[in-house]
Amino acid sequence: MAFNGMEEIDFNEIMKFGSNNYILLSTSLDMYANREIPKKRIVMATLFRLCSLITGIRYAMSAAVNTDWMSMVMSDANHRLTNQRLLSSDFSLCGFGIFIMGVVVQYHEMNYKFTLIDFFIKWQNKSLIPLSVRNTRKLTVIVNTMIKLLMKQAFWPLVIMMNTLMTYPIIRTMMPNDLCRQLLFMIRWPFRPRK
Repeated sequence: MAFNGMEEIDFNEIMKFGSNNYILLSTSLDMYANREIPKKRIVMATLFRLCSLITGIRYAMSAAVNTDWMSMVMSDANHRLTNQRLLSSDFSLCGFGIFIMGVVVQYHEMNYKFTLIDFFIKWQNKSLIPLSVRNTRKLTVIVNTMIKLLMKQAFWPLVIMMNTLMTYPIIRTMMPNDLCRQLLFMIRWPFRPRK
């Protein structure tokens, strides 16, 4: 399909990405336009929002009460990585930020006043004031690049990389040095050179 002689933007890919990760409630533009959001998706998205709120509260408590017993109660190893108060504050802000953004998106989507999805629907139905050919081409290139590169290829590798960067030092610092050497030896044992 072409719009002003250009490639059409596939907004349903954005909707699919957002709904698979419970960022959005609607799985397609048609579902949003027909006002058919299933209750099960609302409950699941609300649970994910509550999990991010609990994470924010957990790290806020860890940052506020900077004692050994709080680290034990919270199973918090941030004191082994760097300044515990600073890292816990950062995690707390991230948790609260994700919670607030999720609540705002969910509220607007449930009231069918989500401007971004309304823009997608108007663009798809060609009911917007037409852009110039140059601006249409720019928008198409930017959105399609975002869909193909950022959402499909880069999102999950970045998530895995960040989780590894945060988890490995915690595991490494909690294990004694002898255990680390023994684990490395056990991993290398099957691949030892045979005589």
